[in-house]
Amino acid sequence: MAKTITKATGLLAIALLLSALFVPADSQARPNSDTRKALKIQNSLQETIDKVVPTFVKVAGGSGVLISEDGYFITNFHVVNAIFKKVDTTTVMLPNGRSYTARKVSLDPYGDTALCKICLKDTKEKLPFATMGDSDKLEIGQPVIAVGNPLGLGSGDAQPTVTFGVVSAKNRYIAASRNNMLIYGDAVMIDLSINPGNSGGPLFDTDGNLLGINGLIYTRFGHKANTGVGYAVSINQIKRFLPIMKKKPVVYHGTIQGISFGKQNEQGNPLINKIEAGSLAAKTGFKRGDAIFEVNGKPVKAFANFLRLIHTCPENTEFSVKVKRGNQKVTLKFRSERIPLPGTPTAPTNLNKPTLGVELDMNFKGKGVKIKKVVAGSGAAEAGITAGDIIIKVDGKNIKSIADLRKILAVKKASDKVMLTVRRGRRTINVMVLLKTAQDVYKNQPRK
Repeated sequence: MAKTITKATGLLAIALLLSALFVPADSQARPNSDTRKALKIQNSLQETIDKVVPTFVKVAGGSGVLISEDGYFITNFHVVNAIFKKVDTTTVMLPNGRSYTARKVSLDPYGDTALCKICLKDTKEKLPFATMGDSDKLEIGQPVIAVGNPLGLGSGDAQPTVTFGVVSAKNRYIAASRNNMLIYGDAVMIDLSINPGNSGGPLFDTDGNLLGINGLIYTRFGHKANTGVGYAVSINQIKRFLPIMKKKPVVYHGTIQGISFGKQNEQGNPLINKIEAGSLAAKTGFKRGDAIFEVNGKPVKAFANFLRLIHTCPENTEFSVKVKRGNQKVTLKFRSERIPLPGTPTAPTNLNKPTLGVELDMNFKGKGVKIKKVVAGSGAAEAGITAGDIIIKVDGKNIKSIADLRKILAVKKASDKVMLTVRRGRRTINVMVLLKTAQDVYKNQPRK
């Protein structure tokens, strides 16, 4: 068992290991105290590395890490997504040189995480696995170890590469995206070498505790090579989703719609400058001018911090939010709603809510609201509404934004009819649409 290397001794380790390389020749024969300390720390690190390397999984063009003796492992969504769009299983390899068939268990696209499982032919076989740590207890400057397959250098024998560095920051909200998807909402920022191929691989502390899954690097001039700025999905975020991932093929992150933020107050708390009518935020009781200072007992000092606390939990998570409203402190409670995946028709969280049954183009910049997709069986589909139609009026009221449309629909009920004025090419037409409940519209839709 490797001995604990604290933040202080960890930083000392780097200095001592470097100094040990340059001691005079006569000191090599009679190691001084600094050299002995450096060798002791080096041996401790090697013990840890010997313990964690067997948990590595070579999967696709990237990496993964075993988290149970019966073969569950985690990797990045972006590592295996292309494979699992075509097939249900893939071949993986462990550092012992053995190949196994692995199947997809669940995907977390927004969290850039995937849960897979090795199919063990011998049910008595037990695989080495990593022990999960607590990423919230990380300290800035703490030494960390990455294990992975950078640039495919270990493709032949699945022997991973080990790199060593420090934690640069924690709890970072990185609004990077792939296909408009939110990723790295609770990131560990690391200063160590990770490159393409390290994606999905584990980040360990010097005791061998799993702290995160490496997956994102910042690049310069278009070159996909390490620049000293890397990010790992925190293990604490992943732990919140794992129980659901073992039961469902896809998991969703939560949000609260209808809040726009402006400046911060003197204490750094984000101030709400707009609440959308009919939204979950409005129904919860948030008001313009509220200063959010606490979410589920955790302090909020910036609007990105608020988003991090909400977005890195599964949908339908219960939240208690404290706000300063003038001279009062008010507690508001709600259950988060789903962040829909881009390109998929997604039912509202409230299945009794009336809906047109359309997916809107969130990137449309023109006047009105553009329809991207129409759900089969919806009132919109039955009325002849098609993808590409632009809604410019509802019941004679001008529609300039999605917020305008939601405001009108918020006061409607299922079985109501609404008159849509839509622009279709060069024509403007009026179409009467029957509103149905989300339950009725989406009950036959595949849940992706």
